[in-house]
Amino acid sequence: MKTDIIDAVIGGEQARFRLERNQPFLIQQIEHKVGKSLFALFRDIADGTWSTRAFLPVLSAAHVGAPHRLMGSESVLVRRTLEGQPPGVYAPLVAKVLEAHLFGLPEEEATFTDAAA
Repeated sequence: MKTDIIDAVIGGEQARFRLERNQPFLIQQIEHKVGKSLFALFRDIADGTWSTRAFLPVLSAAHVGAPHRLMGSESVLVRRTLEGQPPGVYAPLVAKVLEAHLFGLPEEEATFTDAAA
């Protein structure tokens, strides 16, 4: 079974990430902030040509349950975590969020932890 939800542990806290397919305005906001489509960003990460400037907008928009989410502002947890760790640690999480949104992700692969970072 495929899912579009990623359960993660970042910055020592449980978090859930999901980009809903029925929120085109949110997707347009992300694409505007990063300057490319989500698919192009996914390909950049897969190719190893990513830029960390996309991580905060994608993860903030996908952070489920955070009060900022639909207002287009940043997640405090995501910002704090990205500032406290090497940014490359989160490239796999961003890739999973994008893959889950674009194609679905097998449930057994829909997890992430930065605990080893």
